[in-house]
Amino acid sequence: KFTSQLTTHFVAPWARGHGLARMLLEKAEDIAHKNDCSVINLDVRETQDAAIALYEQCGYTRFGTHPFYAKVDNKIVRGHHYYKVIDEKFFEQEV
Repeated sequence: KFTSQLTTHFVAPWARGHGLARMLLEKAEDIAHKNDCSVINLDVRETQDAAIALYEQCGYTRFGTHPFYAKVDNKIVRGHHYYKVIDEKFFEQEV
């Protein structure tokens, strides 16, 4: 295995503000690492400011923007693509 794709990461509005999103993300990273994944990929709508802030605080790197990512309320919304290396040793062995 090499990469893992995080496709859904949502905390209900009534449960927000308790650090659950960070805990879920950390658990996903832990599971990916235990399953021999070296990189996690994810994408998020540009309108999801809290999620973007969390991903960037947790070390995810934005590597691109999709100009026609989604349609929300009849408006086109861009999406950002991120990755995070969770096993640096993998890359050290490959060089």
